[in-house]
Amino acid sequence: MLIRALLLADGYRLQYKVLRCTSQLLGSTHVFGSHAAGNLRHSRFCRQFHLADRDAKFWNEREVEQLNRLCVERRIDVILPSDSATTGFLSRYGALLARPIFPVPAGEAFLDLDDKARFAALCLRLQVPVPVTHLCSDPAEVLQILADAPREVRFIIKPVDCWGSVGVRRIDPGSDPRALLDTLTYRPLVLQEFIEGEDATTVVFARGGVVLRSVSYQLRDGVVHFFRHEESVTHSEAIVRALQCDGILVFDFRITPAGAVRFIECNPRFWYRVELTMLAGANFVAYGLADDATAEWPVVRVQPQIAGPRALMRRLFSPWRLTRTDLRVLRFFLKDPLMYLLQLGRLLSREGREADGKRF
Repeated sequence: MLIRALLLADGYRLQYKVLRCTSQLLGSTHVFGSHAAGNLRHSRFCRQFHLADRDAKFWNEREVEQLNRLCVERRIDVILPSDSATTGFLSRYGALLARPIFPVPAGEAFLDLDDKARFAALCLRLQVPVPVTHLCSDPAEVLQILADAPREVRFIIKPVDCWGSVGVRRIDPGSDPRALLDTLTYRPLVLQEFIEGEDATTVVFARGGVVLRSVSYQLRDGVVHFFRHEESVTHSEAIVRALQCDGILVFDFRITPAGAVRFIECNPRFWYRVELTMLAGANFVAYGLADDATAEWPVVRVQPQIAGPRALMRRLFSPWRLTRTDLRVLRFFLKDPLMYLLQLGRLLSREGREADGKRF
């Protein structure tokens, strides 16, 4: 039985949610993280915080040696990622670590999924429906594509590797994109046709190229609505099978007014609704730590909906509207109130509202 876990972290908002899911199974957890993850030390579920001296995107064999020593000193049984940077680190260096790691996509598979342009190209090869996507080296290339496109088409422009809505902008017909492009500091630029419709997400857990667990949901007014979406799961299975990958893959897609599906991007890591999904009945941390990975697992059954922190705060002003599920979620938050106060302050900031995104 696993006793002690070490969570790798390069921030604290998403990472805290993964910490809570881990603590539900294993109790308090050690954290090895960058300065940006420092607030995790204030959580009552962080057994001890171990500071890395640089951001996770720079981690290499030096951190491998530190982690191997730490695992011996603290008798760690398993190492988990909590974000894109630490998942990428484990995909590159996991084989060098002295303890088992949570399943993650390895090597090129991680890059094919995490890079928005490479993911679109992968979908095209596999005949998974995806919007028309261009990888542009500079604004001049963007302007040329826009000039050649039909006038009524709208586009989204975004970086290849950021998260949430950071750097994402929409270009509407008739607008002058030059002023917008002048404000974008990242290169290259991903230019993607905008798809009218609703956002939705399908999350899968895979081992050996086989999807073992999946849930789909939509976020409406702060409430997560779970549903079964067979088409998105089928496309997800095709991608997982082609890459023969492991781990958690989070597929964001659009559902058009006609009901058609268009895959937008993939985040091969834990995601921002992971703790609400756990409270609804599906703990994806548990799936990665299970010993029976090759068994025939049943379909995930979750509650139809669950309110997030913002929706729950609104309901507190009308307490007669609170359900038993709301009270259970509220108790979950109140077990570690300082961390949620820190996150609330971040959410209310301008930077936090932008980084929060629409699909997480």
